Amino acid sequence: MTDSKRAPYTLFLVGAGADEGGWRPVFDAINEATGTKLVSSVDDANVFLSQHVYGLRLGPAFERLGQLPPESVAAQKKEGAEWDRKLKAAIANHLKQATSSGAMRLRPRFLEALKEPRFSPRRLFLTANWDLLLERELGSSKEIFHFHGDVNDPGNLFLPSEITPEEYRTKEQHDAMGKSVAALWQTVADAEDICIFGLSLSPLDAEVAFTIGLGIQHRPDLKRQITIFGLEGDTKLIESRLTLLSRGNANLEFKHEPQPRDV
Repeated sequence: MTDSKRAPYTLFLVGAGADEGGWRPVFDAINEATGTKLVSSVDDANVFLSQHVYGLRLGPAFERLGQLPPESVAAQKKEGAEWDRKLKAAIANHLKQATSSGAMRLRPRFLEALKEPRFSPRRLFLTANWDLLLERELGSSKEIFHFHGDVNDPGNLFLPSEITPEEYRTKEQHDAMGKSVAALWQTVADAEDICIFGLSLSPLDAEVAFTIGLGIQHRPDLKRQITIFGLEGDTKLIESRLTLLSRGNANLEFKHEPQPRDV
């Protein structure tokens, strides 16, 4: 990512709501990996993936507590790591296929927003999405940063509820993900004009929400214009979450762009 301090810019914080059809490949990947048809909703996927993350945490926890034989702990950690690789590879593959086939695409309203003159022609994108639809649309990855990883490196995909210092990660993963958090914090800290599109700041994504709040708190005197694109009824919730995350100690001006619940 380029230096965010070079000139005024609009920071786009992008989430799953910027994609059409973005969850279906995730449902299909989970069902394929498990050999079931149990996942058919966003809630199903979030429950399954967050429980998977909790399961990964058990191996290091048992190892630290010393309550199980070392060979049992080692077997559990190995099984968990293999399943994690299989699951994330399936997610990446299904997202790539859906992108290539056109089964998923960027929302027309998001594409319109990118062209609106109220936003700076210099744009930086921090996205939670694993797919590369944004790169395909812009024809470049220069100003795009995937703080949850992307399909080109399945092992570094962030799943719901995961945080950077997970004990089951390798040192290389810790280093890469630590850089993601640092880039997110610094870019938010310097941004006067922020556009949030489809990013809910969910409690399942506590690390990202905390980091964004920390960036805003870092310069409480900076007047920030925040435009929130979200489903009807959700934009007020996102404003409330941002106000809470900034501890109420920031100069924030909000503009709401509610979208119809058509999905």
